[in-house]
Amino acid sequence: MVNDAGALEHIVLSVPGVIAETS
Repeated sequence: MVNDAGALEHIVLSVPGVIAETS
């Protein structure tokens, strides 16, 4: 369960980067 916070943070940081690259 502790990992969920790290995973969520990673997703939040990764998604905008992917959107920026595809835009």
